[in-house]
Amino acid sequence: MKSSKAAPRAIVRLWWLIRPRRRRQFLGLILVMIAASVAEVFSLGMIVPFLAALTAPDRVLLSPIVKSIAAVVPSLNRDTLMVYLAVAFCAATVLAAAIRVTLLFVSTRFSSALGADRSEDVDRQTLYQTFSVNFGRNSSQVINGVIGK
Repeated sequence: MKSSKAAPRAIVRLWWLIRPRRRRQFLGLILVMIAASVAEVFSLGMIVPFLAALTAPDRVLLSPIVKSIAAVVPSLNRDTLMVYLAVAFCAATVLAAAIRVTLLFVSTRFSSALGADRSEDVDRQTLYQTFSVNFGRNSSQVINGVIGK
């Protein structure tokens, strides 16, 4: 029971140890994650209409959505429908991949910056201790503690 309450407390404690700039960057990272999720779902959702147009284009042309689009785009027929859906499917897939690469870039930069901030804080706390504490401690213990944690 104790461990189930310890994790949320540790997360809240860690949140308040993070600098305000990193908190804003973390919220931006969450927004990029949401965008990547939406783009991924949209690109996966484009598979069904694309495959439906490949297997039965006449049935797709009879659907109410395609009829309403055909009213706006008069050149929509059996051949152009497959081309439009193929282009839409490819565009959705490329957009989702681009957002995933952006997410990878942003999360890597954020984790590196956050690690550098924490390392700087630990180093600062170690260096600003009294002389007697620093003199009595072996420097390899400090280095191993910083690297190990």
